[in-house]
Amino acid sequence: MECFFGRVIKQYYAKHTSGFELDDLHEVLHKVHDQFPTIKSRIMQLNSTPVDKTIAEKVERDLDKRLAAEVLTGQDILHISQWALNNRITYEINYQKEINN
Repeated sequence: MECFFGRVIKQYYAKHTSGFELDDLHEVLHKVHDQFPTIKSRIMQLNSTPVDKTIAEKVERDLDKRLAAEVLTGQDILHISQWALNNRITYEINYQKEINN
């Protein structure tokens, strides 16, 4: 479940950690802006689609065990949206980065 917005940006910048080229920033932002309706549609789709058992199992299998445990605990995972799950994963990854820095 890769972030669609991230994939759009990646089309124009291979690595966000390598920095932005300011020379063509206006053009890149214009191209990304053109993708906003698609991004919004995808977010709405993820927000209205619940996590199913297959996705929960994939998270448990593919993520680091500690990260998966944090993401899958709490509220019944099968009663949240895929967007909420994506946000949980993103939050936990960022939280762990902060701890490790």
